[in-house]
Amino acid sequence: MLKVVLGVGCGKTIVKDRLQKMGRSASEEQIGEIVQRVKEEAYILKWSLTDAHFEEIVNGVLKNK
Repeated sequence: MLKVVLGVGCGKTIVKDRLQKMGRSASEEQIGEIVQRVKEEAYILKWSLTDAHFEEIVNGVLKNK
């Protein structure tokens, strides 16, 4: 099974897929913000994000609706 990595090369398609697997939805604007935060965090960490870290970002963005 292929695991998609959430990192600096992450895009909207990957985020949409991951949100769908989580049973969550977001507007295009929110998805863009999630992508930007994932890229920023991955750059800081110099590594890909864990599922838990991704979920924290999603919760932070969706909480601010």
